[in-house]
Amino acid sequence: MSSQNNSNDIAEVEAQQEIPLPVAIPMPVRVTELERQAEAELEHQVAEIEYEAAFGEHSGISAKCRDDINNIKNNNEYDEFTLSPGDAAHFINFNLPWKLLGKYISNNTHLKRLELNECQITDERMASLFSGLVRSTIDNLLLYGNEIGIDGVNCISLFFPRHLT
Repeated sequence: MSSQNNSNDIAEVEAQQEIPLPVAIPMPVRVTELERQAEAELEHQVAEIEYEAAFGEHSGISAKCRDDINNIKNNNEYDEFTLSPGDAAHFINFNLPWKLLGKYISNNTHLKRLELNECQITDERMASLFSGLVRSTIDNLLLYGNEIGIDGVNCISLFFPRHLT
């Protein structure tokens, strides 16, 4: 009988081991208004640091260019922007200025004409510019004298499909 008891005990232990354990279900994290405000403030600070790095006083661009970009960024009634080759030369080694310019243009509801002639724009810089552009009121884009290949043209065609026939 003792061997039968041992078999029963082993069977009970095995049966208990087969019972699935309850799975912990993660509860949604509640974000407080204070946390949202802190996150928004942090995003604002990062945006200001990026702006300063790309277009600030020590970026090398002219005061006029900085003012023009500020007008675009702040959605002021400013319908035309021309980036001079001299100012564009300070964008050469960085994608951040192109990305931010695209973002600012995207948020601007007044800009109609964008002139980027002879600004040493390549496919990579076009990709940076258009990565931030999700919408725009631009209906006149001038790009002559740049080094834009098929990849750069594809960036434009994805953004301006209504103009292509």
